[in-house]
Amino acid sequence: MPTEAIGPPPAPTEEQKIENAVREKNYLKLVQKLLKISAEIGNLEKDGRNEAQNYSYITESAVKDAVRDKLVENKVLYFPYKSQILQTRKKESLDKYGKPRSGYITKMRITYKFIDTETGTFLDGFMDGEGADTHDKGPSKAVSGINKYIIMSHFLIATGDDPEKESKQAVRASNYGAPTPNATQPTNPPKTTTSQDSVDVKCDKCQALMAKKDGKYGPFWGCTNYPGCSRIVNENQLAGYLKLQNQEANIREEFIPENLPVPAPPDYQQPHETPDLPL
Repeated sequence: MPTEAIGPPPAPTEEQKIENAVREKNYLKLVQKLLKISAEIGNLEKDGRNEAQNYSYITESAVKDAVRDKLVENKVLYFPYKSQILQTRKKESLDKYGKPRSGYITKMRITYKFIDTETGTFLDGFMDGEGADTHDKGPSKAVSGINKYIIMSHFLIATGDDPEKESKQAVRASNYGAPTPNATQPTNPPKTTTSQDSVDVKCDKCQALMAKKDGKYGPFWGCTNYPGCSRIVNENQLAGYLKLQNQEANIREEFIPENLPVPAPPDYQQPHETPDLPL
């Protein structure tokens, strides 16, 4: 069967050339507005505190308050118009008293637009994020965090420090059962004592044995697979950690035959999304 020859695309008409020029001009105008807003905001200081996990953070309300007036002044609308639940999974952990607790982690995606209300030109994109909660507030926490970081990333809003560095210090201090070390305190890792033997407690991350160690803030139990695995629990958490491990072993022994492979439990629900909203 003969096929038609594909030639070069037709040249744009004068009307199409004008439309393309106007579209490019309007897009450049929107980008300039966003750049102007970014220059006017500057840095923001952290105004929230998570005492349970011992770290500071910047709240969603502080970010919105800093940006709202600038967006209105420049006639730009931030519009998160679609939300999707990508994954929901259950997570077992220990509270600060060493007692087992269950929670849920929800992974979501927000699709958004920055719209120039003077021309209708928009810049769109999406961002994923997670929210954890022991009840049903995981999706709302994920949405709150995603919206905050969309705004912070677009306008390059800094908090004046390295959040990842602080997070590592806070997690380590929480596991030792002591406050975060300040600038005057040494932050060397704990020294391992050679007099302590490994015990029959498995790491919940890599399944290696855990051993008792003496740290700056007292004894704790660390994974023997360190530095490949950095899982540690303090003595207050150890009883709950052992109880949780024994419960899991009893469930396996009672309900799962020895000769059958253990199937991996499903860790997500089918993605679903909210309907598109008309502009």
